[in-house]
Amino acid sequence: MKVLHRRKGGISAPVLAILTFAVLLVVGVAILMYFYVIAPQATQQSQLSILGEPVIHVNADGDYILTVTIKNLGSDQVTLSSANIIVGGESYSTTTISPTTINAGQSTAVTITWSSPSFTLTANQLYTVILQTNYGNFEFSAVYRA
Repeated sequence: MKVLHRRKGGISAPVLAILTFAVLLVVGVAILMYFYVIAPQATQQSQLSILGEPVIHVNADGDYILTVTIKNLGSDQVTLSSANIIVGGESYSTTTISPTTINAGQSTAVTITWSSPSFTLTANQLYTVILQTNYGNFEFSAVYRA
């Protein structure tokens, strides 16, 4: 009489192959999600650069107008919210900025206006301007040409 013994333990080769494939598939999807969804959002940044010489002039109404060309070298749009000019140790906030956004890779002429200013600028002097953006402050110097 023949006694049948059942083999205990271990996973059969086909089941092991299916489990290995499933694990590799999950790991592969996780890696793809990182590179295509998470990493691009984490690396968006702004990098502004001034092109040419920022010049301040006064218009017929007595407003100070700063014209500056700014290039966004970063990978995300930058929003310009306000600007301050430092005169005699005091900070004066801007009235208007136009345009208020600079797209990634774009260069644009930005006009910053201080209407009815409560300060006086001296011709051919450099003044510090602090531009507030959605990525923090950007500081540069501008010259006043009377």
